[in-house]
Amino acid sequence: MDSHQNIFLHHSSPDIVYLLMSLALEIRTIEWIKIYNTKITKDVILLLSHKITNNTSLKTLSISGDSINDDGVIALTQSLINNKTIIDLYLRDNINITSTSAQSLAELLLYNNTLFFIHLDNTNIDTDGVLVLMESLRTNYRLLKLWLDRTHKQTCYSLPYYKTIESRVGFN
Repeated sequence: MDSHQNIFLHHSSPDIVYLLMSLALEIRTIEWIKIYNTKITKDVILLLSHKITNNTSLKTLSISGDSINDDGVIALTQSLINNKTIIDLYLRDNINITSTSAQSLAELLLYNNTLFFIHLDNTNIDTDGVLVLMESLRTNYRLLKLWLDRTHKQTCYSLPYYKTIESRVGFN
């Protein structure tokens, strides 16, 4: 019986990520995958989509350190909409995540009732993208904390409904 619970991929190629993730997502004891400083392409995510959606053990997925862009996030959110086990999603420290992916992330919040935490701090999501995400918190009561870049504090504070969601928004 395999008892590995955590996998950490650092400075790897997309091909290595695909091979290792294909295997890791089959291991029913894996609860935590961290991918750091490793480019994850949309194609790799699409190839892994079925396994991500149907995985029953993974609780934390961290793709950070300039590892994913908007196309990858959009593909990933589609995989996560029906995932029932991931509770913590780290997409922080990815400068190629912009407001282009905000609508997909908002849809994820609309349909996924499993996620408790999403970390989007230190990305390039602008004010428009943050407003889309904040609006999605008005209907998703399951998410415990959405982490955003501290530059958006004032924008969020000025929203008329901010008091109703303030305990679920954090800034780094």
